[in-house]
Amino acid sequence: MHTDSFFQCTPINMATFNDLPLEMVQAIVDCCEPYRDILCALCLTSKELNRLATPVLYSLSNKFFSGQSYPELSFPAKWWLFTRTLIQRPDLAEYLTHLYFPSNASWKTPPDDDCPPEVIAHHRQRHKLYLEAIADDRYSGFERGPGFHQELAGDNKPLDLLLSLCPKLELLDATIDRDVAFRPFTPGLFCSLKSAAFSHRGTRYGMDLGVLEPLFIAAPNLEKLTFHRCGDGARGPSMHGTKLRKVKSVHFYWSSIPDGSLEYILAMCPNLEELSYEHSGDPVGNDYFSPREAQNLILEHSHRLREFFWQILDPNLNNWDEEETQVEELTEAMEKRGVKFTFARGPLDREILIPHKYDDADWKL
Repeated sequence: MHTDSFFQCTPINMATFNDLPLEMVQAIVDCCEPYRDILCALCLTSKELNRLATPVLYSLSNKFFSGQSYPELSFPAKWWLFTRTLIQRPDLAEYLTHLYFPSNASWKTPPDDDCPPEVIAHHRQRHKLYLEAIADDRYSGFERGPGFHQELAGDNKPLDLLLSLCPKLELLDATIDRDVAFRPFTPGLFCSLKSAAFSHRGTRYGMDLGVLEPLFIAAPNLEKLTFHRCGDGARGPSMHGTKLRKVKSVHFYWSSIPDGSLEYILAMCPNLEELSYEHSGDPVGNDYFSPREAQNLILEHSHRLREFFWQILDPNLNNWDEEETQVEELTEAMEKRGVKFTFARGPLDREILIPHKYDDADWKL
């Protein structure tokens, strides 16, 4: 026997999304990583979701720039609008601890009617601080920066401006032009920066180490440096007396530097423990240092060196056969110093002309 009441459903007060515990909502938001489009949509849904999703959205680069590949991520084409956001919301900039500026990034000069006044004002303020910094006799050799005062043109300028807004930056991987770079940086600006990798944008000629020194001065706590397609530029120890005492590891890939550039790095990093150098020759450059020059510079500057890897990729290196005896002397000197020394001559791989074509194990920060 049954009655109508048997089929009547008892009303139940169903919980809504707003009734979920905060921890559960945060877990749901975290699960949306690395889907940037979803995170953007969540930010526009409600104030509460905006508050929870925005930090995840801005820290998304930390995953991408650590070596994981998310194809849907690309650098903002209108970088000046992204820069304005960081100027207006410095709290968001604190989530950007890893930055990656790929070789295919398009650094367009903003149209006159599209560049926010906040970006122009920040640009001029950074230049003012930079001029005050180079008034110090130690930095008197730095360029004042022709055309720097008001123009935002220049392939390295977006990189300079965006970096200057990220005080919590820990890892940097940047492809730069041979042009002037890092000029608005002031001493101690990047005390959190631990690892930096640089690649030259072009496939001919190499990156000038001297261009990077303003960044070295601004980042006294660097621990690891990586260079890809580095050419001539620096000659001998820094004339500014720059020291990176915490750098323990330096790697050169597909590079061609003379003994003066090697001395520049070794003198700047007196506590270096690991050094690797791949000599490429043309088209990066024709400069190189001999085994005897390497031996003398290491013995003079690198008293804590434990590993030294040196590979010759250039099959046309002039007079190298005459210096094979020097390799034996270098090997013996490194053995006496307790340095693990490896010397090799390898095949020329044109693929490494392309920035960041190394395996993650070789090129990760």
